[in-house]
Amino acid sequence: MEDKFGKSFVGTDEYFKRIDQEVQRRFPEEFTSRQTNVEDKPQRTKPSNVVAPAKRSTGPKKIVLTKTQVALAKKFGLTPEQYAKEQLKLEAR
Repeated sequence: MEDKFGKSFVGTDEYFKRIDQEVQRRFPEEFTSRQTNVEDKPQRTKPSNVVAPAKRSTGPKKIVLTKTQVALAKKFGLTPEQYAKEQLKLEAR
């Protein structure tokens, strides 16, 4: 596009607007299905497990457990809080 429009055109708002228009013209099915999905079904994210820290001597620290860590805690018969306390002990070493 530099040859046709010049270097001053590249990177401008009009440049990106034309790219968006061309992509939407060539692939309309990609844009109509996304707009329909977004309007019909808003996606919800599952909240992560936030656990209070084991020690508060250095200030409050939140630990966010991954799904794998929560599954391991259940497998070991621990609550997520107990698992987080053990993680803090391991990190302190």
